[in-house]
Amino acid sequence: MATGLLLAAAVPGAVAITQARAFASPARTASPARTASRSQPGSYPVSLSITKMTPEWARPGNTVTVTGTVKNVSRTTFSHLSVQLDFAGSAVTSLSALEQDVTSSSPQLAFNQVPGRMSQPAAALQPGQVSSWSISFPANELRMTAFGVYPLTAVLDTSLGNTLTFSNTFLPYIPASRGQYAKTVPAKQRIAWLWPMMDVPLTSLPGSTDCSSPQARALGASMASTGRLDQLLAEGGQFSATDDLTWAIDPALLEDASALSGCGAAAHAHAAATWLNRLKKTTARQQLFVTPYGNVSLALIRQGLTKDVSGPTTGAFSLGRDVASQLLARDVGKTATGLRSGSAATVWAPGDISVYILQNLLETDGINTVVLPSGSVRGAPGTAFTTQALTQYQVKVLLSQSPLTQLLAAASGKPQLNFSTSQAFLAETALMARQGSDDPIVVAPPQHPLSWQPSPWLADTLLTYTHSAPWLTPTSLAGVAASATKSDANLTMAASGDSGSFSHAVLHELNLVGADMTAISNIAAKPTSPTGPVIQASMALAGLESADWPAHDQATRLAGLDALAKLLVTEQGQVLIVADKRVTLGGLKGNMPVVIDNQLNYPVEVRLQPNVSQPPGGGVTVSQKPTGMLTVQADHQVTTTLRVQATQVGSTTITLQLLNKTGTVLYAERVVVQATQFGTFAMIILSAALFIFVLASAARAVRRGRPESPEGSGDAAHPEKIGGSQEQPEPDTVVPEHSELGAAGTPGP
Repeated sequence: MATGLLLAAAVPGAVAITQARAFASPARTASPARTASRSQPGSYPVSLSITKMTPEWARPGNTVTVTGTVKNVSRTTFSHLSVQLDFAGSAVTSLSALEQDVTSSSPQLAFNQVPGRMSQPAAALQPGQVSSWSISFPANELRMTAFGVYPLTAVLDTSLGNTLTFSNTFLPYIPASRGQYAKTVPAKQRIAWLWPMMDVPLTSLPGSTDCSSPQARALGASMASTGRLDQLLAEGGQFSATDDLTWAIDPALLEDASALSGCGAAAHAHAAATWLNRLKKTTARQQLFVTPYGNVSLALIRQGLTKDVSGPTTGAFSLGRDVASQLLARDVGKTATGLRSGSAATVWAPGDISVYILQNLLETDGINTVVLPSGSVRGAPGTAFTTQALTQYQVKVLLSQSPLTQLLAAASGKPQLNFSTSQAFLAETALMARQGSDDPIVVAPPQHPLSWQPSPWLADTLLTYTHSAPWLTPTSLAGVAASATKSDANLTMAASGDSGSFSHAVLHELNLVGADMTAISNIAAKPTSPTGPVIQASMALAGLESADWPAHDQATRLAGLDALAKLLVTEQGQVLIVADKRVTLGGLKGNMPVVIDNQLNYPVEVRLQPNVSQPPGGGVTVSQKPTGMLTVQADHQVTTTLRVQATQVGSTTITLQLLNKTGTVLYAERVVVQATQFGTFAMIILSAALFIFVLASAARAVRRGRPESPEGSGDAAHPEKIGGSQEQPEPDTVVPEHSELGAAGTPGP
C-alpha cells in the first residue's frame, strides 16, 4: 500500500502538482494493500520519474499508458527492481487538497494497486544507469466514475517488496456523455492568458548605445534563434489567435531591441532587428497592453518617487505608451478593433501592491483595470469584478490564479519538470472547472524574466491544452474584463511597505538623480521632446528602477545610477560664459560683448544677468541687448552685448551670472570695467573684439580635440551661429585677462 503523502520533490523526477506540493486524501480501502516506509527526502538511492502519459485525460474505454525512467543514483547495483502503479478510487475534492504541502503531518494512506500491472526496468541497474519503464492498463480498472482529478502513483519496489521511491501524477477523467455521471461534467471554463515579453533593461546612458557589454550580448542572444525571447515570441505567435492571448510588453524591451539593431556588425544587431520586426507583425492585430517603461517597481510610489512612475510626459506609464506606440506603429491604448483598452487602462500589479499605490495609479494614469494575484484581495466575490470598495475610484479587478503562477515559476528553466508541470496544469484547471462557478481563469506567468523561461515543449503543450482540454475555452483579458460583475462587498487589500528590493543606498541615489534631472529640465529648451534630455534621462532612470532586476544585484543598479548622476551633473556645467576679465572703456561708456557657449548636444534656454558692485560714489549702469531668455542651439554660441556707462573715472566689478528658467545660477564670471578719460582708439576696439572671438574659438577647438584658427573656424564661415546685437560697438576695451569665477560662481584659476 503506498502512502497518501505523495512526495513531490524528494528526489529528481518525483513530482506531483508542483515541485513543492503533495496530495493528501481521505483514507481509502486498499486492494491489495501495501505499506511503504519512506526515507527522508533526498536519501533515496534510486530516482523514479514519470515522463509521459497518454492520453493526458481519460474517458471510458481508453487504454492509459504511463512511461518513465529509473536512475540509480547510488554506488550500489540494484537487481530485480519493479515499477507498479497505485491509484485512488475517488477524485481529489478541492484545490486545497491538491496543493497540500509535503510537510503535512498525515502519516500513511491506503491506495489501490492496478492489478497485474508491473514493469521491470532492468535485471540489474548499475550505478549511474538509467532504464525506461512503461505500464498500460484500461482506464476502467481505476474505478473512476464522476468528472474529476484522480491521483496516480508509480512505486519502485525491490524483489523483497521494499519500496525504494515513488512518483506522483494526476489523471483527469471525463465520464461518458450518456450515463450515470454525465451531469458531473462541468460547463467549459473560460481561460485567459497573459503572455509577458519582458527582460532586464539595458543600462545605457542617454545618448549612448550599449552594444558590447555582457548584458547587451545576453539580451541579443535571447532574441536570436532558440533564445528565450525568440521562443516566447514563436510560441505566442503560434497560439495567439487560437488561445486569444493578451500580450504584456515592456516598452523598454522594444527600445533596447531598437538600439541593439543599430550596433552595426555586432552579431546581435541582426537578431534584435529581426526579433523586433517579428514582434511588431505578430502582435499587429492582437490584444496587448504595455507595462510602465522598464516595468518600474510600483513600490517607488510608496517611497515618495511617484513622479518616476506616474504623471504626464516623463512618468514611466506615459513614457511606455509613447515608446511602444512609436515602435509598434499602433496606438497601444486601443485594441485591434479600435476600442479603448490596453496600456492606457490596464496595469498588471504584483501581489504586494497597496491601496495607496492603487489609488495613485487610478488617479494619475487613467488606470481602470488592474490584474492582481488571487488572494491579494480578501473578500473577493470572484475572479473578475468592478468595485469602488478598495479606493474612491471605480476599478475593474481581475484576479489571476496564484497556484498556476507558482506552478509555472517552479518549472522555469527546468525541462525535467515538463511532464509534471503540464499534467498539474490540467489537474488544477479541471478542479477549477469542477467547482461549478462562472469565474474565468486568468493565467499570469511570472513577470520576472528569470522566473519565466519555459521550454518550447512546455509552452506548446500548455497553450495546446488551453483550447483542447474539454473543460476549457479560451478568452482574452478584455473579454474577462467585459464580464466583470459589480461588487459592493467588504473588500480589503494588504497594505504594503515594501521598498521593492531597493536598498537605502539605491533610494538615496534615486533622489539625487531626480534633483539633477529637474535641473536639466530647467535649462533645456525642449525638455519633453522625444529626443530631449529629460525624456532620454527618464528612460535611462526607469530602466534602473525596473522590477525585473535581480534582487541581489544592487551593485549594478547603483553603478548605473552613479554614472547617470555624473552625466547629469556634467551637463549642468557645459553652458558657459566667455568674457574679458578686464575691460577698459575708451571714455565713460562703451559696449562689452559676452559670448554664451552651449557645449551640449541639445538647445538650452538661459538668461544673462549682470550684477554691478558700485565703487564709492559711483554711478555705473549696465543695459543688455538682447534681453530676457536666450535660446542657444546645440553646440552653438550666442553673443549678447552689454552697454556700460559710468558717471566718473574708476574701476567697477561686474559679476555676470548665467541663470536657468527658475533663476538658479548656472555659471558666473567676474569682469572689472575701467572707465577712462581717453578718446576713441580703434585699435583697442579691434583688439577686444578679436580677443573674444579667439577665446571662444579656442574653447570650441579644445572640445573637438583639434586646433582651430579664427580664419578657418566654422563659426566664422557661419556667423548666424554667433548671433547677438547688430549695434556697432563703441571703443571700450583693452586686451582682457583670465576669468576669476567659474561655474556657479566658483573661483577660477
